[in-house]
Amino acid sequence: MDNSKLSKRCSYMVSKLAIAVLAVVLASFPVASGRSQDIAKQRPRHRVLIYYANETPEQALSSPNYKDLLAALRQSPTDVAKIIAKSLTDDGHHFPLVVRRDIQDLDRVALLSKSDLVVFTNTLTLKHKYNVLYGSQGRLETRSFPTIPSSADRVFANSPLSRPEQFRTALDLVGNLFGKDSIDAVLIANSHGTPQMALMPRVNVDLSRTTPEQLLAQLMRSGSGEIQPVWAVPRGTDKVQFWKIISRASALYKMRFSLVFLEACESGPYTFSDVLSVPASVALVAHSGRANIDPSAINYAPLEREQPSLWPNQLPLLLRAYHIHVDSRLKLWLWPTLIKLRAIPPSVCFLPLALWLICFASVTLGRMRKLSKLQALTPGRVMAQEASK
Repeated sequence: MDNSKLSKRCSYMVSKLAIAVLAVVLASFPVASGRSQDIAKQRPRHRVLIYYANETPEQALSSPNYKDLLAALRQSPTDVAKIIAKSLTDDGHHFPLVVRRDIQDLDRVALLSKSDLVVFTNTLTLKHKYNVLYGSQGRLETRSFPTIPSSADRVFANSPLSRPEQFRTALDLVGNLFGKDSIDAVLIANSHGTPQMALMPRVNVDLSRTTPEQLLAQLMRSGSGEIQPVWAVPRGTDKVQFWKIISRASALYKMRFSLVFLEACESGPYTFSDVLSVPASVALVAHSGRANIDPSAINYAPLEREQPSLWPNQLPLLLRAYHIHVDSRLKLWLWPTLIKLRAIPPSVCFLPLALWLICFASVTLGRMRKLSKLQALTPGRVMAQEASK
């Protein structure tokens, strides 16, 4: 066989081999794609209950800020100061007890339903810890919470979970713990709050930045509508920040929230910005509307009594039984709308009626004038007709 024929034969065999290899590669693509889709569908999803307690820890009452505040209040002879002092003391004693009770109840729910429970509290965070209970394994694990940067700010010294960066860190820890696109979450955020704030310390004033006299004067003017001094402005995580952090976690880790419970006073949406910030990944929002809330009155123990595996569906019903509002994202629009309508002065509400009465009176008066003119002209026309005859 000469060289030209051998070369052609080799080229022909190489071409057939290349075609065969290409066919095998092309045939393998649909199979690989189908397998990857099957794996994605089979990826286990985790039912995760996140309990985020921005409580007043027990050591807060002995902190310099609390001592200065209580001393200033006790110097005042007014009943208001005495009531505030008692409220602060009671909060420091009872809030940690409520949090411990909630965690015990939710532990049992997680174990019975084989769900996962992640617990963040100020008491744990100050020790650089948080707890994870793997309900399906019956295993409790204490993990490390990232070190909080040291700060001279006395407002957040005992309430680090009031800060937006710590709330963001907590959701990052949950997202990294269970993996992306695998978390069906319920979030309970137990904290103090105001119409603007979702997470904040009970004592929101740094007493080193003011005097007892200025503090007491500001407390007496509270709610008067005056501009607050810088040291008295509420600090922590406002509602827009709160929802934006949840939106970030939803986008980054593909978290889905069947319910977010803002367990705080006046935790309903007050502005349209609050509602616009709620991400589509949140199905239901539980809140106290424009009312105060007593966390000790909300008991999660009933969730473990009947069909604990259905606790995500039972929780909204339980909260409604405690007079908590549980709204869809669409229904949330009703709250700021009603607030805007109630802010309209009553005189403005009657303005359309007043305009209608003016128009009606004007038209009626015009018709009466025309009728009187016709009546005045009629006798003259009769006399003119008789004279022409």
